[in-house]
Amino acid sequence: MLLTMSVAETESPAFLRPDGKEKVTGSGRYTADLSLTGQLHAKFRYADHTFARILSIDTTRARALPGVLAVLTHEDVPDVLYGDLAQDRRLFARDAVRFEGDIVAAVAALSPELAAEAAAAIEVEYEPLAPVSDIEAALETDAPLIHEDWKSYEADEELGRNGNVLGYSTIVKGDADAAVETADVVVRGRYVTDASQGAPIEPRALLAQWEGDRVTVWSSTQVPYAARAGVAHVLQIPQSHVRIVVPLLGGGFGSKCDFHYEGHVAALARAARRPVKLVFSREEEFIAPDHRREGMVIELETGARGDGTLVARRGRLVLDGGAYCGEGGFFAQIAAMHACGPYVIENVNVESSLVYTNNQPSGSIRAPTAPQVCWALEQHMDELAEFLRVSVMQGHCMTGVSNSEHGSRVTNLHFHGLHVSPGANPGTNTESDNVRVRLLSKEDAAMRKTMGGSCGIVPHEYVGHVDYQLNLGHVQRAKMQREGKPPQPDPPGTGADPHKDRRSEIEGLQRPIEIIDLQMPANPQCLPLTAIWPMIMAKRRGEASP
Repeated sequence: MLLTMSVAETESPAFLRPDGKEKVTGSGRYTADLSLTGQLHAKFRYADHTFARILSIDTTRARALPGVLAVLTHEDVPDVLYGDLAQDRRLFARDAVRFEGDIVAAVAALSPELAAEAAAAIEVEYEPLAPVSDIEAALETDAPLIHEDWKSYEADEELGRNGNVLGYSTIVKGDADAAVETADVVVRGRYVTDASQGAPIEPRALLAQWEGDRVTVWSSTQVPYAARAGVAHVLQIPQSHVRIVVPLLGGGFGSKCDFHYEGHVAALARAARRPVKLVFSREEEFIAPDHRREGMVIELETGARGDGTLVARRGRLVLDGGAYCGEGGFFAQIAAMHACGPYVIENVNVESSLVYTNNQPSGSIRAPTAPQVCWALEQHMDELAEFLRVSVMQGHCMTGVSNSEHGSRVTNLHFHGLHVSPGANPGTNTESDNVRVRLLSKEDAAMRKTMGGSCGIVPHEYVGHVDYQLNLGHVQRAKMQREGKPPQPDPPGTGADPHKDRRSEIEGLQRPIEIIDLQMPANPQCLPLTAIWPMIMAKRRGEASP
C-alpha cells in the first residue's frame, strides 16, 4: 500500500470580527446589561410537580403585594396553542403541567426580589399524576398519555403521531430480516445516551417595551424572526407590530433557537404598561428552557459477509422529545438517517420514534441527534471490524458510500485532522489499493463547510482533491483502463472535466509544499492512523521507519 501525504501551509488574511473589539475590551453590552427608565423585573412561577392536573390558581396574595404591577396566568392572554410541527403548548399552563419547567404564572415587580416573593405567593392546587420519564415506558400501550388531547392538535400530517409518539420515521430497503439470517457475521448493540444542556455562558435575558400597540423585545435569541412570529402568534397581533433586537450574544449552541420567552415578557410589559426585564439564574438556565439535547436509546444490528460487505442493518431508535414538540418534531427522521451512516448497506430496516415524556423538551443543540447516533454507530462499526478482523480504517474504506453508483468507488473519510481518500477499489490487494493522506488546513475545512451544511449533515462528496474523478466519464474510463479496455471519449455534452474550475479554485487554497511516499505493509490487517505519524516524521528526518 502506498501512502502519500501533502502538507498544506497557507497564511490566512487577517480577519477582524465586527464584535471582537467590544467583547475583548468588555465594552460590549449584552441583553442583561440593558436597562430602560422605569423598567420592572420579571419572575416566573414554575410547576410544583413534574406531571399534574391544575385544579385552581389563586393570584390574590401576589397581586396584593406593594410594588407588584402585573401578575399573569393563562386567563390573561389569548388561548392559543403554539409549536412548530405540532402546536401542543400554551404560553401559560392551563389544564396541566407536563414538566418541572412549565410556566404557570408570571410576575412583574419593582425589584427581582419582590418579583420572586410574589411568584412564590401564587397558590396553585394540583392533582399529581404518575410521571413518565422513561422513554421506552412511554411507548407501552398502557402508558399514561402526556397529552390527552393530542388528536385535537394542529400538526404536520407526516409526523406519524400516535398517543405518546410525537414523530415516527422508518428507512426500509430490501429485506433486512432475510439478509441477517444469511449473514456470515451479525453484531448487535444497545447504546443509551443521556440528555444534555447547551449551557451557554450568557443566560437567557429579555427586555420588552411597548409604544402604543407595537412592542420591541431585546432578546438573547439566535432566531429573531422565529421570535417575532412567536410573539405575534401568542399575543394575536400582526408581525409588523413586533420588533426583535439581538444585542451581543453570549453563546447559544442551538439552545437559543426557536421561540421561547419573548411572548411572556411582552405580555407582562403590556399588562404593566412599563418595560419589563427578565434574566435567568444559572439554576433556571438548566431547569426551565424547553430546548436541550435529547436522550436516546439506540439498538443496532448489522450483518456482514466474511469479506466485509454489509448485507443488512436493522435499527430501533427511541428519542426523548420531552413534554412538548417545540422545533424538534423532525428529529426521528434525522436520527434514522444517521443510523444508516455513510456506508453501503444492501438491506436496511430502521425505525425511529420521537416520544412525549414528562422530561424537559428537546431541541436542536449542535447537530440534532447526530452526536448520539454517530457515537453509537461508530462503536457498533468498530465492534463489527473486530469480528471481521480488519482495522477500523480498512473497514471504513471497504464499506463507505460511493460518489457514483457506476464505475469505481471513491470514499472520503475524516479521522482526527487527516483526510483519507482510498484508491479506486479499496479493500483489495491490487495496485489501486492506495491511500492518500494530507493534513487538513483551515481553508480546506472552510471550503468543505461551504459545500456541505450544518446540523451534522456533511456530504460524502468532496471535489477539492485533484485526483478525485467525479465526472462519470472519467470514472468509467479509469475503470476501463484497469480492465485493459481501450479508452473512450467523454460523454457528449460533459466536456473534458466539468469539475475542473471548482477543483482549481479549491486547490489554489491547498498549495502543497511537501509530498511523502511511504511503503506500507502488503496487507495491513490492523494499522491505526496513530501508527502512521511516526513513519511520516521519521521519513522527514531521513530516518528509517520505526
